[in-house]
Amino acid sequence: MNIDLPPMDMEKASEVIDKFVGEHKIKVHKKGAIVFVGSGGGKSTFCRNQKPDENGKVDWIDEDLLYRLTNAHPCVPGSDPPKPEPWWTWGDEAIHKVELRCDEVNKALVDKGLWAFTTSFTPEAKCQPDAVVILPWEEQKKRITEKFNSPYYDGGAKPDEEGFRIASSHRDWTIRVAKENNLKVFDSIDGAVDYINSRE
Repeated sequence: MNIDLPPMDMEKASEVIDKFVGEHKIKVHKKGAIVFVGSGGGKSTFCRNQKPDENGKVDWIDEDLLYRLTNAHPCVPGSDPPKPEPWWTWGDEAIHKVELRCDEVNKALVDKGLWAFTTSFTPEAKCQPDAVVILPWEEQKKRITEKFNSPYYDGGAKPDEEGFRIASSHRDWTIRVAKENNLKVFDSIDGAVDYINSRE
């Protein structure tokens, strides 16, 4: 499916990011970081369960929220809060276009010293992930099912044959690209987070 998206307005996106960081009390670090976590990997749950530091701030952003607010993700017109269109089902060309837009947001976050979990990256991205999380497949399927049946489901893989096929295909692609690009791979979010913390 071919989609026509307007160019990213990165000046406006930067303002959206700054407002989000202030409202959600996100800590700014010496060095920004992006960690890739596949659908159902637990990034949203991790972010919701963060414990604020002594200044009331948390480290990690679930970047799907910012992709919608910055218009990197195609969203349902008029939805508030922005609800994503199912762009991940629109085929390789559409997915690639959206992920290049997400890459612009990734780079802006890293430049600002922020830490975020993403579900989007491409081999030619300006901002490659600092770490990649690949859960054991049975655990990932379980989490996809749990998320779909929770109040927090707002898009992504569904726990059916097609949803698992898409998630598995994306997983295989991620493993191959991570290996080809010598990206650090972890089998849990905690492992990736510990790695990023160790660089601080």
